[in-house]
Amino acid sequence: MKKSLLHIALIGALGIGFTGCATSTPPLSLTPLVKEEIVLNSNTGKISKGVLILKDGSKIFDSEGDILTSFVINNETFYILKVLVKNESHFKIKNSSKVVIEEFKANAISWFVDDNKFLLLTKLERNQSTIYDNVYNFDGKTFKLINKNLDLSGSQGYNKTFSNPMGNYNIDVSKSGIYGIETLYGADRKIIAQRFSNMLKEETFELDKIKKDYIRTARILGIRNDIVYVIYSTGVFGGQNILEAYDIVNKKSYVLSTNDDKIQFLQSGNEVVLKVFNNKNLKFELELHSHIDRKDVKTAYNNEPARIISLNTLKEVKSLSSDFEVIPVYTGFTNMAGTFTPKTDITFRTTDLYYSTRNMKPLF
Repeated sequence: MKKSLLHIALIGALGIGFTGCATSTPPLSLTPLVKEEIVLNSNTGKISKGVLILKDGSKIFDSEGDILTSFVINNETFYILKVLVKNESHFKIKNSSKVVIEEFKANAISWFVDDNKFLLLTKLERNQSTIYDNVYNFDGKTFKLINKNLDLSGSQGYNKTFSNPMGNYNIDVSKSGIYGIETLYGADRKIIAQRFSNMLKEETFELDKIKKDYIRTARILGIRNDIVYVIYSTGVFGGQNILEAYDIVNKKSYVLSTNDDKIQFLQSGNEVVLKVFNNKNLKFELELHSHIDRKDVKTAYNNEPARIISLNTLKEVKSLSSDFEVIPVYTGFTNMAGTFTPKTDITFRTTDLYYSTRNMKPLF
């Protein structure tokens, strides 16, 4: 990252105007995708109170400590737990047979995970910095050191605030798959620019450079298996709001939904799906005055006809297993009294999602 995100964004703001504001664009057709006649399910388990619950319902308890996370490499399940050795923190990686694969002495860890990919970050110092000393790639058998002194957050991302002659700016970092996503905000929390980095290959992409349609309006929803999911607008008046997949490797884009399409996002483990409902006249589903936990989200549309798209593979699937949960979209508005009213969107239009993501983190 030779130039700062702020530097890049300010040059763009000064030298690039948002074209197409008053231009009407013809309706876009949804991109046909490969169809698989399968019931999609995630092969990863679920962590509940330090216990790993596998897909078949069996549970793994570990007497050495609470399980922090689990992941799957080449159809084999692994998990991580924290133990104390002479009052020092150690982290053990075990397989489902409780065999220790590797043990790391560290004060803190973080990780990136995607299908058949797992990166482990270890922090050795007892401080509040966001610098991780070592980054390891795990291939299912061994851990290989691939990077050092990586400035990154824990699971919540980190935030930096700094001043510039043109105003105050914030850079927020989130994780999605094996990518880190940098988002530059203004003082009003509206997104100015985004870029994302492959933590395994150390490649960095500026969102508004990978496709000219993404200039100034595109927002990253999440990344899976080198496919970045974005939402953007083609113009203020007469334009369209589009949810699109961009294949980073093949440099190809896919239109998944537009404008009034009613949609939901769902997730189980690392598997994420998009539902595009056949009926555009479905009622909105939302919870006003609160941001509810994902486990408490309810929907009446589990059996509603829809195009179901795996965002891990970019293929249509027949149906989903029952363990998929709706990803809530946390939004809100400032009421007439000047106070913020929170809102949780469950089923919504593509257009609603576009305006919601002007000031929010990636969804997955």
